[in-house]
Amino acid sequence: LGENGDFLYKTNYLDSSWLSLLEERLKIAKKLLTDDGVVFVRCDYHGNYIVRNLMNSIFGISNFRNEIFINRIFKNKNNQDIKALPFILDSLLVYSKNYQFSYINPMKKLDEIREAYWRHMNDSAGQGTEKTFYGLTLKPPVDKHWKYSQEKIDEMIKRKELQLFCKKCGYAHNEGNVGACPKCKSNDWNPKYLVKATDEKILDTNWSDISGYSNTTGFSTENAEVLLERIINISTKPNDFVLDFFMGSGTTQAVAHKLNRKWIGVDMGAYFYKYPITRMKQVLYGIEKGISKTSKVKSMGRFKYFTLESYEDACNNLQKKEQQIKLDASVEEQYKLNYMFDFEYSDSLLNIEMFENPFDYKMKITTGNETKERNIDLIETFNYLIGLNVSSIYQKDGFILVEGKNRAEENILVIWRNTKEK
Repeated sequence: LGENGDFLYKTNYLDSSWLSLLEERLKIAKKLLTDDGVVFVRCDYHGNYIVRNLMNSIFGISNFRNEIFINRIFKNKNNQDIKALPFILDSLLVYSKNYQFSYINPMKKLDEIREAYWRHMNDSAGQGTEKTFYGLTLKPPVDKHWKYSQEKIDEMIKRKELQLFCKKCGYAHNEGNVGACPKCKSNDWNPKYLVKATDEKILDTNWSDISGYSNTTGFSTENAEVLLERIINISTKPNDFVLDFFMGSGTTQAVAHKLNRKWIGVDMGAYFYKYPITRMKQVLYGIEKGISKTSKVKSMGRFKYFTLESYEDACNNLQKKEQQIKLDASVEEQYKLNYMFDFEYSDSLLNIEMFENPFDYKMKITTGNETKERNIDLIETFNYLIGLNVSSIYQKDGFILVEGKNRAEENILVIWRNTKEK
């Protein structure tokens, strides 16, 4: 916010402009989410407090799930006249569409196996009721309650996963009704439950154990693949859809593809062809980068990318007719009349004759300072324009028949032909 910095795209918006940009996309994202869907938004200290309020208004405060802290790029400061301590963490805001969302296996591997141990069960705040252990009824300490219900306690006792420990000598009782401690005759017992050995633990909101940024593409703000791997694994299953509408270097798409997710990426920067497209081709070719070096991922398949028609391209393809009307009027009036007859009352400003052969449709497309005629897949473009979910495409004798359903689930048949020949 307020400065472009090292970014390859404009970031020096005023807060209101930047929020409007994000608001439009988040509202669309909410509509696209499944009922158990979730959205992650990364932001730094400039905007995290603003973005959270914006997301509260769109998704609802009740659908706030977490603010996760992740590593940012560290910038060294000298030790003279320090006005603010270095910022080393970014925020990752997590919101669900509604209550149906739950994290999928939110675990991380430990560096070494944690051994099993017995843990006391009276550290939960709030005064609770008494429970029965091995025939002995015990009240929890003041302002505490036993961690589990009576039903759960009985199940754990049967599985030998809950024992009574003598507070005086440490003797463990795990069978039959309890009385005085057989070693020291004490009647002061403390229930403990078994925490099993494991090589993983539940994630918390501190993700500083992994990289937040990476530098494999040369893109200045490239997200680390290990970060997206964790995000995608805890929020989606194989074949789920992952959408990133600020594609950048394409980290989200690269990781989603490697993890066998379906994905969509959107961006509008000129760097699109240099960074994400190049990167995704490398993913398909199986070049080992990012999580490919450590994970057993197989990169294969295909992807398709589209360039949306720009306003300038639309204008370049309009056909202006020669002015035919000559009236005894002032220059200003003559201009207004010519505009009205040439533009307002014309059937179309497009070159309709080009539609006579839809299989060879061309448009003038400007890239940089160069304008060229390029072939346009008019059939597929039309499918997207009307929201057609295509079920089959049939081609015979110069005709192409497209079948599918529209957004209203109505059956649609579209017939294409070259009207010059047929």
